Formats: sequence, C-alpha cells, structure tokens
Amino acid sequence: MEYKFVKVSELIQLCSIPGISGREELVRGRIASMIPGICKIDSIGNLIYEEGGSKDVTSVEKDNSVLLMAHMDEIGFYITDVREDGKLTIRNVGGIIEETLPGTFVEVVSQNGIMDGVIGAVPPHLKGDGEVFDKCVDVGAKSRNDVYNMGISELDYVVFKKTGVILNNDNLAMRSLDDRFGCYTLSQVVNNVRNTSNYISAWTVQEEVGLRGAKALTQL
Repeated sequence: MEYKFVKVSELIQLCSIPGISGREELVRGRIASMIPGICKIDSIGNLIYEEGGSKDVTSVEKDNSVLLMAHMDEIGFYITDVREDGKLTIRNVGGIIEETLPGTFVEVVSQNGIMDGVIGAVPPHLKGDGEVFDKCVDVGAKSRNDVYNMGISELDYVVFKKTGVILNNDNLAMRSLDDRFGCYTLSQVVNNVRNTSNYISAWTVQEEVGLRGAKALTQL
C-alpha cells in the first residue's frame, strides 16, 4: 500500500525501531539514513537538518526561519534491578497506563540485541488467594547469572512489542505511531518539498518525559 509521499512499509519499519526517552539512538540513525543532506546532532541528542529557501528573502525574513519538529522517543521502561530469580525490575518512562500491563509482551533492548519478554499477570483463580500483581519482566531466565549471560543488565531498556496491522484496508494501527508518523512525514518533507522559506527540521528527544528536546531547541 502506498499513498503520495507515504510508503507504509517504511513507516512500519520506523515504528518498529525501539527508542525510549533518552535512548533514541537507533531511531535517530534510521532517520538520518532517510535524509539526503547532512544532519547534525545537538548536545541533548536532537537530529537537525537545515535548508535555505528558494526565494530571495530580506534580512528580517532570514532571522525568522521556520522550525518543524517531531519527536523520536516512545514510552517504555528502564531496567532498575536484576533479581536473584531472573526477573527484571522495571521503572516507567513516560505515561504508562498501569492497568494494561499484566500479560503484555515486551522487547528488552540490550547490547546483545533485542530479546522477547513478558510482563506477568495474576490468573483470576489466584486473585482470591491474595496474590497481587508484580510488575516485572520475565525473559525466561532462572537466575541473575542467566540474565547477565544473555547480555541483559541494569539500565538496559524495555519497549512494548509491536505489530503493525492495516484495518479495513485503509488504516494503520501500531504502537509508536505517536510520533513516528510525524518523524516519517518530516523526512518526506525534506525529500520531496521544495520550500520557499529557510527552515529547520528537527527530530527531537525526550518528549515523553517533558518535551525536553523541543524545549532545548526553542531556547537557542
């Protein structure tokens, strides 16, 4: 399926890349590869592309370039502890709806790659016995050493497992569409639209925890 300027397969690929707030490097690398010109990375991690306009502008107009932004990060978790039983203790990054977590499949992103995991759930027949939900990730390890041998450690991060589906042949449903669709759109503007004004395209970091990348840009 394709629309003008939109290749759905490319959008799904971009959404599939993990990158929670503060760990956007994989997303940033993918976007940079989609841009024909030279981008720069600022001190907080924003990816920035600048282009001049096609028309002659006055000195006043030159000082009023257009800034377009879309954020790269997504909600997820940091691993704060590896337990003796091999479970991973996690801390929320961004606005997590706690009620949706039990039984959710996730991906653990480590230096050894991406591994599958699941957040456990309490079966209904055990809730009456006083069992309570324990928010942790199970990667199939039996001990702390098993986890370390898998290449997973504290401060690695976790994202929700993603599947892209087309609903009624027309609508894409997938995690991280907020705001990877914005990121994709911005890349297509750079590639396909000849602007008349000077403008800056910025793919920003840490939106989910307080618009930090965007705020840093607007304060320059």
